[in-house]
Amino acid sequence: MFDLTCVALERLARDETLVVRAALATAIKDVACAPPSVCWRLAQDVEAVVAAAGATTPLSAIIHCAGIFDGPGLDADISVWRKVIDTNLTSGFLFLKHGIPRIEEAGGGAIVLIGSVSGINGGYKSGPAYAASKAGVHGLVKWAARRYAPTGVTVNAVAPGTIATPMSAAAVVPTKLTPLGHAGDPLDIARAALYLASPAGSFVTGTVMVVDGGMTI
Repeated sequence: MFDLTCVALERLARDETLVVRAALATAIKDVACAPPSVCWRLAQDVEAVVAAAGATTPLSAIIHCAGIFDGPGLDADISVWRKVIDTNLTSGFLFLKHGIPRIEEAGGGAIVLIGSVSGINGGYKSGPAYAASKAGVHGLVKWAARRYAPTGVTVNAVAPGTIATPMSAAAVVPTKLTPLGHAGDPLDIARAALYLASPAGSFVTGTVMVVDGGMTI
């Protein structure tokens, strides 16, 4: 999901007249939570990304897009569990922690996290850490949305189904599970995220927007 969705977001921001200042978590793709120093580095990296994004202009929106898979069973090493949770969930928490104060300083705005239908139905090919981390993203969004609505910050998530990326191809989820009969395009996710991050979605908060071609019907 991470690879092409980020490209799609950049394309939309450039090609369509909707401009969103987005801080994307490029620094956390390969993070693992082995020694505590690595976790500390993750926190430092996210803080640095948010600071850089708001250095020259007010930070009005953050779209956080990060995701890695684990194996389908319970036989994975605990280090794999920690890596998936840190990459998929802890990084989102850190963007809320460091991003919300900056958005409040700017007078309000939006944060969008990328969840997954695996966080809703447990997934068809997802591992336990992936499903748990994405369910955690959805819960985190609802908690933050309620808490920070009075300060003018909306917090939402997009929950993709099967999207045509190398990451999804590796999971081999059959498109017959999607009523529309095909995988989604990364731009489908980008458009949903940009809607939630833009003024057009300013009255939407605490929502997990499912973009899955009908998979969860």
